[in-house]
Amino acid sequence: MKKMKKHFLKIFIFISVILMSIVPIHALGEDHQNNHTIIVEKGDTLYNLSKKHNTTVDQLKELNNLSSNTIIIGHELVISEELATFFKVVAGSFSEKKNAEKRVAFLKEKGLDAYIAETELEGETYYRVQVGAFHEKENAYKQQEKLKEVGISSSFITVDEM
Repeated sequence: MKKMKKHFLKIFIFISVILMSIVPIHALGEDHQNNHTIIVEKGDTLYNLSKKHNTTVDQLKELNNLSSNTIIIGHELVISEELATFFKVVAGSFSEKKNAEKRVAFLKEKGLDAYIAETELEGETYYRVQVGAFHEKENAYKQQEKLKEVGISSSFITVDEM
C-alpha cells in the first residue's frame, strides 16, 4: 500500500509541475492576443509605422523592447495594445438631449446601432450620438460612409486613447 501511495504521489507531483508550467505559457498567449501586431516590410521605419498606426516612435520602441530605431524586415512588431485606441464615429452633437434621442431613433430605424454619450466642453454638456467605436481607422471611415448613405453627412471621428 505504501508503494502505491508513493507512486500516486509521484504522479501527482509530475502532473502539478506540468500544469504549473502551462499556466505562464497560456498567460503569455493571452497577453499577446491583446496586442495589435504587424510584420515589418521593406521600406518600413518606426517613424512611418508610428504615423500609420496613430502612435509614437517611443511607444513602438517601448512595446517592442527596442533600444534603437533599427527594425528588421520579416520581424513581428507590436503596434499597439488592443483597446488602446478607439476611432469613434459621431453622427451629431447636440446641446439638447431630446434632439440626440431623435437622431438615435432615426439611425436605429435605418439599421444602425447608435447611442448617446454625454461629453462636457467648456463647461457645457453635449449629447453626442455615437455610431461605433473601432480599433481600425478604415472601419470608422466605412461607418461614416454608411451614415452618408442614410442622409447624415456631418458626422465626424474622434480618437480616444485608453
